[in-house]
Amino acid sequence: MASVFGQNVDGLSRSSLVIARAVGCHRAVADALDIRTLAQAPELAAIAALDEVLVIVVHALAAEHATLDGDPDASRHCGPPTLREARRLVRDVRSLRRAVARYRRAVLAALTPAVTDEELPF
Repeated sequence: MASVFGQNVDGLSRSSLVIARAVGCHRAVADALDIRTLAQAPELAAIAALDEVLVIVVHALAAEHATLDGDPDASRHCGPPTLREARRLVRDVRSLRRAVARYRRAVLAALTPAVTDEELPF
């Protein structure tokens, strides 16, 4: 059984596989963003929003460029400039999402124990 970021990818179309590789598993992020966590690290809300926007970018690029699923290294200089830049952007999205995930993990690891309802600032 093939997997990308822990998700089963058997039977996915090639364009769906491009999306799966680029966006990974982003749904678990929302589970970690409860009100207590955001009270301690409000920047995580913006980080979560950025992560979702990056997912949308990859979906939009895959919808626009049907051949985006080709090997980006083998066809780096092939195709129209928009396709080449879309491939580059998908690679950059992967890299940025990894950086975002590292930051999120670091913040969550650094948080003090969960605050009680009485300690919330609102």
